Order: sequence, then C-alpha cells, then structure tokens
Amino acid sequence: MDSSTVRKAIQSCHIMGEAVHREIMHRQVDWMMAADLSILRVLDSNLALRTSDIAYNADLSRGYTSNRLSELVDHGLVTIEEAEGKHPRYRITSLGADALHGRVQPDELE
Repeated sequence: MDSSTVRKAIQSCHIMGEAVHREIMHRQVDWMMAADLSILRVLDSNLALRTSDIAYNADLSRGYTSNRLSELVDHGLVTIEEAEGKHPRYRITSLGADALHGRVQPDELE
C-alpha cells in the first residue's frame, strides 16, 4: 500500500469518525435534535444568515428552524446579530463549530 492510499484511508476514517461523533452527540445531549446538526452545518460556512436562508439550506421549515435556533443560541452554539430594522442573522460560535466537528464532549453542552 503506497503512502497516498494510506493517507486517503486515514482521512476517510477521520471523516467517518466525525460523522459518528455528530450522530452520537445529538442522542446524548437531552435538548439537542438531529436538525440542530443540519443548522450548524449550514452556519459552518461562517456567514451570518437569516432564519429563512438557514431553513432553506438545511431543508427545514422556517418555524422549526426558528425554534431550534433559539435553543442553539440559549446553549451558546449560535449567536444572533441584530441590526435595527432588519431581520436578525445567526452565526455559529466557536463552541458550535467545536460541537459540529467533534471537539467537545456531550456533557460540555448540558
């Protein structure tokens, strides 16, 4: 096996491990839903997005997305940027990015 094949196999295992961690994460954190991970993935673009943009890109309803964003804000995974006279925009926090990428333990999110 050449070094390129080994490197690809290691990278694949890392990606699969991260996906497994995310799947386990939402099941181990009482308040977290699977949709929260979809929302965090959309916000991982590091853009500040409106609820409707997040809902569209996560393939969720706007109302449900709004409810989940409130929960994510309450737990510090997402921050809200309000501009006078405009719809609020949401941005992932460093804690949210760490949760998404498996760099925090579920008990750190309770």
